[in-house]
Amino acid sequence: MIDAACRSWAPIEAAVVRFEYPRFYPEPMADPKMLKKARKGKDDGWDVDRFVNEFFPTPAIELSHRDLEASGIEAGLTKNRIRTLKEQAVAKTPRRRPLLERVGDARSTKYRRAS
Repeated sequence: MIDAACRSWAPIEAAVVRFEYPRFYPEPMADPKMLKKARKGKDDGWDVDRFVNEFFPTPAIELSHRDLEASGIEAGLTKNRIRTLKEQAVAKTPRRRPLLERVGDARSTKYRRAS
């Protein structure tokens, strides 16, 4: 499938091509929408606020990284997505204070809702 995006000219319609060495041939009967794959990074419905509210409904709850990971996987998140959301929740940004805080030393770090 050939799909192009150009800022200088009008949009180009997607087209399907067939490869037969050493050339590409147009395939006018094929539908490009049927071949187009979903892009990675689509919204999975999870953001930092939902992450904190789901796993830390009260400030009294403390979870270790391992417990947080197990709960996240049970909720359908990947390990990488859990790590990303956790890092965003712990980080302080110019717009908001941290939503989670680390408790304990380096060996036994737990996370809880920031007060």
